[in-house]
Order: sequence, then C-alpha cells, then structure tokens
Amino acid sequence: MLDTQSISADSALEMIVEAMESMTFVSPFPADGVPTFSAGEQPLMRCTIGFGGSDAEGGVTMVLPLALAKVFAANLLGCDPDAPDAAERATDCAAEMMNVMCGRLLASLPPASLAGIEMRLPQCTDVPADAPDADVAPPPGAYVLDGDGHLFWIAVAGLGW
Repeated sequence: MLDTQSISADSALEMIVEAMESMTFVSPFPADGVPTFSAGEQPLMRCTIGFGGSDAEGGVTMVLPLALAKVFAANLLGCDPDAPDAAERATDCAAEMMNVMCGRLLASLPPASLAGIEMRLPQCTDVPADAPDADVAPPPGAYVLDGDGHLFWIAVAGLGW
C-alpha cells in the first residue's frame, strides 16, 4: 500500500512545477480564480498517466492548450513555438512531461510503499472541439496553473489527499 504521508498537496505542486521548469523551461504559477476551459475556444489536449499495482491505483491528468504543448516542444528543441517541428513534437513532449511529473511524485514516496507499483505509459489525445465544457473542466482539487500565458490544469489521484 502506498505510504503517502510524506507527500502533501503543496509538495506535490512544487514537484510538478519543478519538473516542468527543469524539462521545458516553463515556470507555471497558480492561476487567478477558476477559469473555464472550452475546447471550442482553442485546441486542447488531455494527457494522462496511471500508476498502480495490487494495493493502489492512481494517476496524473493534465488538460492543456495545444499552444502550450508547442511551447514545451519548442523549448526542448530550441525552435519557435510556431515552427513545424514544435507542432510535430508537441504530443510527444507533453507525454514525456507526464512521465517526468508522475515519476517525481512516486520517487518522493518511501521506497517500501512502492513495492508492486508500476507507472503506465502516458496517453495524450486531442480534445474534440465539440466536447462539452464539463469534460475539460478541472475536477475538485486540481491545480489550475498559468504557464507562459496559457491556462491549464493538473489533477493527481491516488495519493490520499
């Protein structure tokens, strides 16, 4: 069973921010208020990564504008966010960001509690433009962040808080 007493919601947010800063050079900060997210207003992407085993299940979900995923890719590739390479690699870079964030969260837990726990492969999909706003709204407890002028949210499940 996961021993999650060593990780608080605040420290999880710090780990997520540090992972994003170190990997993509984007420094997210908490967004003001609770913004609405609409796939009809801008192209959105939903990324998920799970972890689990016999005693625990959980994961990380992130909904972000495709424009932010292009910024991630551009910063990693050293190109402009509007460059074709950034667009081609946006999904892969967002998926790798999920790997890094989830890995950092799990690595902060006591090793004994991770016995039998495995990270799964990240999945990133485009959100259809006609998706209801409720499908992309941040769930209770999600971190709503601003990264490079783009609003996005991240939710962590299965860590006991």
